[in-house]
Amino acid sequence: MRIAVLAFFFVSGLCGLLYEVAWIRTAGTVIGVTTYAIGTVVGVYMGGLALGAWIGGRAADRRAGGALLRLYGLLEGGVALSALAVPLFLRASEPLFRVLWNSVGDIAPLYASLRVLLVGLILVVPTTLMGATLPVLARFLSTSLENAARMTGLAYAVNTFGGVAGTLAAGFWLVPDLGLQKTTLIAAALNLAIGGASLLLARRNRGGPQPASVIEPPPPRLPLVVAALSGFTALAYEVAWTRSLVLAIGATVTAFTMILAAFILGLALGSAVTSIVTPRLKNLPRALAWIQFLVGAAALLLLPFLGDLPLSFAPRMGALRQDPSALLWTEFGLISIFVLVPAALLGAVFPIAIRLASGSEGSIGRAVGAVYTWNTAGSIVGTLLASFALVPNVGLSATIKIAATVNLLVAAFLLRPKGILALPLAAAVVCWFLPAWNPKVMASGAFLYGTSNVRDAKRQNVDLRAWLDKDTELVAQYWDSHGLVTIHRQEDGVVTMRVNGKTDASTGPSDRIDMYFVGLLPLLHHPDPKRALLIGLGGGVTLNAMEHFSTLEHIDCVEISSAVVKGANHFKHEIPVIHPRVNLIIGDGRNAILFGRDPYDVIVSQPSHLWISGMATLFTRDFFEEASRRLAPRGIFCQWVHAKWLPAGDFRQVLRTFFDVFPHGSLWEVFPGSDYVLLGSRDPIACRVADLDERIARTHALEEYVGAGAGLVGHLVTDVHGVLISTPGETLITDDRCSIEYTAPRSLGQETRREVLDWLDGVRDGAVERSMYPDADGLSARKRQARRYLARAVALHADGGHQKAFHTLASVKNDLFLDPRTRIFIDGMAQDLLYFAATRIESGDSRAATNVLLLVPRESRHFEEAQRILQQLLAPGPR
Repeated sequence: MRIAVLAFFFVSGLCGLLYEVAWIRTAGTVIGVTTYAIGTVVGVYMGGLALGAWIGGRAADRRAGGALLRLYGLLEGGVALSALAVPLFLRASEPLFRVLWNSVGDIAPLYASLRVLLVGLILVVPTTLMGATLPVLARFLSTSLENAARMTGLAYAVNTFGGVAGTLAAGFWLVPDLGLQKTTLIAAALNLAIGGASLLLARRNRGGPQPASVIEPPPPRLPLVVAALSGFTALAYEVAWTRSLVLAIGATVTAFTMILAAFILGLALGSAVTSIVTPRLKNLPRALAWIQFLVGAAALLLLPFLGDLPLSFAPRMGALRQDPSALLWTEFGLISIFVLVPAALLGAVFPIAIRLASGSEGSIGRAVGAVYTWNTAGSIVGTLLASFALVPNVGLSATIKIAATVNLLVAAFLLRPKGILALPLAAAVVCWFLPAWNPKVMASGAFLYGTSNVRDAKRQNVDLRAWLDKDTELVAQYWDSHGLVTIHRQEDGVVTMRVNGKTDASTGPSDRIDMYFVGLLPLLHHPDPKRALLIGLGGGVTLNAMEHFSTLEHIDCVEISSAVVKGANHFKHEIPVIHPRVNLIIGDGRNAILFGRDPYDVIVSQPSHLWISGMATLFTRDFFEEASRRLAPRGIFCQWVHAKWLPAGDFRQVLRTFFDVFPHGSLWEVFPGSDYVLLGSRDPIACRVADLDERIARTHALEEYVGAGAGLVGHLVTDVHGVLISTPGETLITDDRCSIEYTAPRSLGQETRREVLDWLDGVRDGAVERSMYPDADGLSARKRQARRYLARAVALHADGGHQKAFHTLASVKNDLFLDPRTRIFIDGMAQDLLYFAATRIESGDSRAATNVLLLVPRESRHFEEAQRILQQLLAPGPR
């Protein structure tokens, strides 16, 4: 029977993590995906567990045998039924959250407190029922005081192993393939099944320890305090380790899933092993002290290696990107090195604390409930304090040092009657003399730029650390609950902003055209835009472009990261971001759409890349539906989407989802195979090329990049009908089933441009400009044809066909507007040709070198160099 009960508890742990993942994602669509919103759900979830453990411990000691199993079965059934109601209550609470957003949204403490209260009311029942299950089962499994710690530790370990299974199942199968609703239904069905099975077993069981006949004294405070401090450090470590690791391996949903799974697995292993050896330990306080010492020592010993992890990870990226399964196992191995051992030591605390807290057989349930409650309370403080105070203010390494210092001080306190307390005290002091992490290394984006950084370092004949130190000047760094934002200045004066290692804004010509295009394209197509909403600040380039559009009277800009807002101040000298017409809001873009009141003429959404965890919520059909309702008559919604490193199937899925909501609109190409812009509206977008000419001439919007209206039309790929015809049967991205967040990271760093551009070549309708712009003439058609040939050249270049790419461009170069982005592409191809010519010359094949050099166009900045080499090759005399 014990095996059956433990199996039930394994499934219960699995269900608990399925619920947590589903509730966080469901709540995110209502209260946002900021770390404050997620922290609200996690904090309330853990608070409910603590409350349930406290209540369940007292209820367990009043029952015995079959009555305990019956109570456990009822608890599991109650979890299932109340969990099914959570999504319904979250949706029903939208009007209340809307009132809070519009009334006290700018008073952060009050808004956060009321949000916690509302979410707490929704989650309190299922989480309290979950928390009560451990002390009830512990009381049932413990036949004596001597085996209480062993059985409770074993039950906790089994439940936690179930949590590992739930984490992996949710992250790699259920949520991406089945969606949130079905995942919740599966978890509820499992809860009902084990609840029913428990009730059946209860009928057969009439034995077991009898309930206490007298009131037992409360458990001693020492094990409770140690459990609380262990919970605090465990979650502080978990937050710091997670944010440190994603700087090296990328902030993908896969990475977060593996880190959480490794952390929970460590807790389970530690609890399982310690539950076996606890009865043999003669001095439990000393054992607890040494565990605390080892936790702190392990965290500190791993600290320097964690800070240098990007240096170790970068050289492997080139090979690993070609084998996704090898990459996954390598990442999990690296995660395990830093997380598994310290987490296992933290898991070892629980069984020992249970044994110290148990006064008699009649108080086992109360002791288990008390330890679990204090441990969970400490965990809540740890996750909130680390996420919102420690990491934003002192950084990652200091947060780990603080947590380690707490462990070491607890060890010293427990060892205080002995002379060896000096060891943990000395370690606590020494840890603060460990060298600080190199911010350039941490912000190097090894997961994304590791291969190129290693290649550049080899060319300079220096090691990777030295290359990163000299590559750019680190202007500033900012931490917030979303991670690390760094500002860099290159030798040519270009300023870049990196968010968790990925470049998200730049004053360089390539990034500038993307940011200008996404902000100005919808404004040029609206007859008279007055109010606009911009989701995503970045460096402020898009905001600056929109602010200078003469007809706009008001712009709301929503940015989720306060560190990004601070970083944008470094773009002021070149790109001012503070204007009287701008209202800057630090918050979630979906909240601004869902809870706002005023309609907008133009809404621009420019989130980061889809492979970053949380970004996909701004690409779902539900979000586009909400945005469409915020548009004024003739209003236009504009969505940026990347194609680089995105499979063609995922790209088509985004397009199909967008135009399933907006019946009128078009697809635009900023640069082939890289950045695309979607325009959508509920009303026909009536515009002429002459209107574009007039608006460009009056506002100078995009003039540097397209010239005039015909040049802008050249970037047009197709209209809404062309997309819908070309994407039959594509699965829509929804809040319930947002699989693209899981598939997009798999192609990160891989060459997908050829795949995307080949599909788009069949989508480009040669006559679509005439259907969209009644006065479109031959010039517009030639501009579109030139851009089509540019796309083919990019596709050829992606496959290494540099010579074919230049031949493709030769026939349309007179109609191709040479904007800065196109010039950079041509210069890059020309540089590749020079390199190829040099190899031909070295091999003695002058004729092949000559043919290649003749392809370098006059428009390239390498033209003169190519001509000089040609003259040397063609000059008479020996060579």
